Amino acid sequence: DVLSGQETPGWGHFKHLKDLLRDIRKTKAAASKKKLRLVSKILEDLPASIKANTVLDQIANARKLHTPTNEYSATEYELKLLYQFMIGKINRELPPHVRLPIARLPFDPRRKAGDQAVRDLMSGMESATLRLFESTGHKTYADYEKFIRSHENPDVKKAVEMIDKGQIEVVIRRPEGGRFWIPKVGFHNQYVTGTSRGMNNKEKRKQAEARLVARPLDEYTSLDVETMPKYATIRPSPQSGVDYVRSSTDQYGEDFYVLRLKDIEERLTWTTGDSLHRGRSIEPYKIWGDIFTPWKFRLLMVPFLVREISQDIFRGASADGLNLVKYNDQHILVYWETQIFGSLTLKNVESFEFTSQPPSGAFLRDLLDAGIPIRDGRQWPPVEWKPTPEEIAAAREEIL
Repeated sequence: DVLSGQETPGWGHFKHLKDLLRDIRKTKAAASKKKLRLVSKILEDLPASIKANTVLDQIANARKLHTPTNEYSATEYELKLLYQFMIGKINRELPPHVRLPIARLPFDPRRKAGDQAVRDLMSGMESATLRLFESTGHKTYADYEKFIRSHENPDVKKAVEMIDKGQIEVVIRRPEGGRFWIPKVGFHNQYVTGTSRGMNNKEKRKQAEARLVARPLDEYTSLDVETMPKYATIRPSPQSGVDYVRSSTDQYGEDFYVLRLKDIEERLTWTTGDSLHRGRSIEPYKIWGDIFTPWKFRLLMVPFLVREISQDIFRGASADGLNLVKYNDQHILVYWETQIFGSLTLKNVESFEFTSQPPSGAFLRDLLDAGIPIRDGRQWPPVEWKPTPEEIAAAREEIL
């Protein structure tokens, strides 16, 4: 069923193909050309001598009985496509008479529909933010921007400068165990992975997110789960001169993926601290912080950056000690949360940073192939890390 494209392969299926391909190559490398020709001749005659109801017959029948469809769930298309690609690699090592059938997969149409759904969500959040904007203590965003840019406090000026110069990075943290999957299927939320380093409760999270995107629950839950947000955080860039304490988000994993802002800024939102906390409310929307704040309004971050910047050390969001905007104090926690809607893959990564084990094997090869700079984040600021020629050679030899 996996071979025919009917079922989605898992890690064990890929490991089996990887081991199989390695064994075939090893056997061929050890054999003489004469023996290989003899084996090929035997295999050429083999199919005619195989009785009915064998494994090969079952494979052929499974493919015939399975009608391909383009109705995929998240990661299904990517994994099935990769599996068929691996079958193709194995076939190139085999004589024509015993090559495995490759399933033809209809193209996945979900991405286009998901992109439109994300645009609709972002438009709704932008409109809701503007409707609630007077709750900041400023009549319009233009009024607020004029106010914050003309403020004389040097730490306010520094915060504005960091935002203007792109010295605020959006980073997504993942455990090292994700290195096998991320290059293959991208980044996903708990609706897809079934796991979370926070609260793993899909129904409660959907209820909270529906409120935070300002949509009715039934409308929100009808969306493709890949449209729903993936969670990340922010930090100062190494060029900002501000020290960074990463411990507030350590629970989410050892690896940092710094995201390319230009790829995600039109589908990016943020909150000062945990969004589930505010999303649990059943009260009518009252203030701007009751919903996800679109990235286009990122100057609203300034009041919550000032205290950290004044100490030249960045831990997370801090209460607005200058009363630059009105806010609900219970929303302020020791970290920032960002939310990226829609597809997120390794193509959207600006740089990779490890805080424990350096990348190796197939994952290192994937980073190198994608042209992603690698940094050693075991200290701040992180420093460039380059693999040795031996490590690169070993990575290139990896099959999957």
